[in-house]
Amino acid sequence: MSSRSDPNVAEPIDTLTADGMREFLRRFELKFGDLTADDVDLYSKDAVVARMTPRQPTSLQRWMFTGTAGFEPWTPPSIRDQDQETDQDQETVDLAQLDVDRIGDLIENATSLVRLPSGHIDRVAIRADHSRPGVTEPRVTVYVVDTDVAKGNVTATLGGEVVDVQTA
Repeated sequence: MSSRSDPNVAEPIDTLTADGMREFLRRFELKFGDLTADDVDLYSKDAVVARMTPRQPTSLQRWMFTGTAGFEPWTPPSIRDQDQETDQDQETVDLAQLDVDRIGDLIENATSLVRLPSGHIDRVAIRADHSRPGVTEPRVTVYVVDTDVAKGNVTATLGGEVVDVQTA
């Protein structure tokens, strides 16, 4: 029996598309009860999520997501980065603020923005940006790879407003 006719078999999800991100976020909220994460790395067929361990603000757990298996622990709980603030709100990203349509458009246009038209999207990273002292702003960075040498990235707000473009 094919997976299309069996409702108990999940189809793979491309988390590098707006529809795939939407489904990822839906399943994320079902699994964890909210949409907060320390960081998220989206790949074409899976994702890696770091979240605070419940009731342990100094500890985090990494989870692997695949569309077929859902969320499974990927690493044992570990101590959060010592450089991060101790205030949970300063370390997490509220994924409910993610404008998936605009980020989906950004992903589609990233190879042009970094001037690597034959490149491909390696991953999309969603993180709290601590680069300015005392200010934490969530950022989405789309990483583009053309060859081992040609790389670039586009960084944007959760709303899809581009704040930086780099090519190496």
